[in-house]
Amino acid sequence: MAAVPLCARAGIPLGGGVFLPPLNGVTVADEIPPVGRDPRLPPPGPVVGKVVDRSGQEWWVHADGSQTSCCFASILTPQGRCAIVATQHGAPMSRRRCDVPAGAGK
Repeated sequence: MAAVPLCARAGIPLGGGVFLPPLNGVTVADEIPPVGRDPRLPPPGPVVGKVVDRSGQEWWVHADGSQTSCCFASILTPQGRCAIVATQHGAPMSRRRCDVPAGAGK
């Protein structure tokens, strides 16, 4: 895949002045919230591809295996239903086994 052109001033904000092009019908004119990512993790790195999940949602795939997306979401407010833009960032699962105490889950 060719390099994904980063947006200069708008799009999916990754922090540090870096923006990815929006996906799933969202445009740069829409207010897109910053991507939440565990601060203990290093930055996700460059985008190496784009995938579409089973539900049809588009995701940018980063070099570390994590994925970033944005989409429209409907929320209920006291004034009624409201459409917002939601961002998601899924980090890859760690290959390290979790330490489970003996007898846990019994």
